[in-house]
Amino acid sequence: MIAVYIQPGYTQVVVAKQRKKQLKIQTCKIIQHGNKNYLSCLENINPDTIQDFQNLFEDVKSISQKPGDEIYIVLPDYIFLMINCFGSTTKDQTRDEILNRLALTTEEQIEYSTPITTSPEPQKPIVTACVLSSEITDVLIEAANNTNVHLVSIEPASISFLRTKCAYNQEELALFIFNEKATFIAYSQLGGLFKVDNNELSLQNLGNMTQEEAEQTIVAAISEFEMTAQTTFEYLNRDLKYTIFAKDSAVKTFNILATRNAPMKYLPDMVDASYIPLEEQQDWLCVVGTLLQYIDFSSDEFEECIDSYEQVSSGNILPEEIQNKSKKYHRTQQMYKLGKAAIIFMSIISAMELIAIWLFSTTHIPPGLEDDYASAKESITKIEAELNIINLEQQEDQQPLAIYNAVMASRPQEIGFVSFEVGSDSNTNSGDWVKIKMLAADPLKFQNYINELSSDSMFSSVAIPQITTDNSSGAKVATMTLSKKGGK
Repeated sequence: MIAVYIQPGYTQVVVAKQRKKQLKIQTCKIIQHGNKNYLSCLENINPDTIQDFQNLFEDVKSISQKPGDEIYIVLPDYIFLMINCFGSTTKDQTRDEILNRLALTTEEQIEYSTPITTSPEPQKPIVTACVLSSEITDVLIEAANNTNVHLVSIEPASISFLRTKCAYNQEELALFIFNEKATFIAYSQLGGLFKVDNNELSLQNLGNMTQEEAEQTIVAAISEFEMTAQTTFEYLNRDLKYTIFAKDSAVKTFNILATRNAPMKYLPDMVDASYIPLEEQQDWLCVVGTLLQYIDFSSDEFEECIDSYEQVSSGNILPEEIQNKSKKYHRTQQMYKLGKAAIIFMSIISAMELIAIWLFSTTHIPPGLEDDYASAKESITKIEAELNIINLEQQEDQQPLAIYNAVMASRPQEIGFVSFEVGSDSNTNSGDWVKIKMLAADPLKFQNYINELSSDSMFSSVAIPQITTDNSSGAKVATMTLSKKGGK
């Protein structure tokens, strides 16, 4: 597992391994960007952007030296179009509210996740939405594919940071200060999470001011932010201190920031962080936290960390099909490792038996043991064949099975299938990506079926371009076509 936190000027890289319920950190490195600002490349995408990130991923691979390892990316909150919380009871309401707030007409321009939902009685559910331009995710996905990097997740730094706290039942204020950017975040268990970008607090801007001017600017920015937070979270504690993330620690010496600076935070017990000195652990919270997405905060083990009316999940904004491929890849890798371990174990056992016979036998190897050895070799050959099957299965397109399950789940009993066709996954923009020939005695059943499939997130349009009558039975025969959601 490799975590990559891309920041202005440098990238933090953490290589870790999950062992049962603990994450063991193996390596922590910083890649200096020199004159290259990768985040500016994401804000102003051009034909060279993909190559720039291919170069970055190659640098990451040189640190991990583990081909095929899984990559988790963390981005600063200011890169996201929106991180905010609002009332919503359905996925459709959430989507519509995001599009309305961003003045967009279609969700194809964005990717989003809803990592936090809170609904204390009698309050209606409030969701936290993290929204990123789909142009950015497309660049990172393509760059990862071109460098044989297995991209598992992209999420904002604030979500990753909150996960390391393991205290979703406590309020939190944080301030991220970069050279040219700055972002406030506020979290409440009663409302969720939101961010406010304020570049007046950037290192560059404060550095161009006198001490007095800088102090006044910081005070004004904090006051404005806390008024917004108080409006969003009715009961927010305004005396709460800020966790401050800044490469230049001198910024914390400003009087107001020194007064409001929260005590140092450390990685949780579930992380074996002996590799990182205590005084540096706060700087690594956001990058390590993304590797803890496997934690189930709804389990009894974490009941003291979260209120019963809260639901917490991953902030991963990668498209659903990419996430599904990642899960499949992870399962296949686990099976491959188990199979490889079995081969090694059986080889060792066989070798030990032969050595024992050679050492303690003065005559010859008993025929029975020779048979056992031959059987073991045959078993090893079979296991290797199974591993080859696993590798081939990993390369297969599993999309038709998912589509078939989706259309069968909604199919009325009165409709029968005559044929079922799925086009290539590389030509999903086609209007007839899926084509189904079906029959029914009552043609109204076709319309009911269309209505059901139209609400499925997998398909963007469902149509019946042709209906005929079967001469022998009098049943209606319809050809239905479906196109893929988003064309991705």
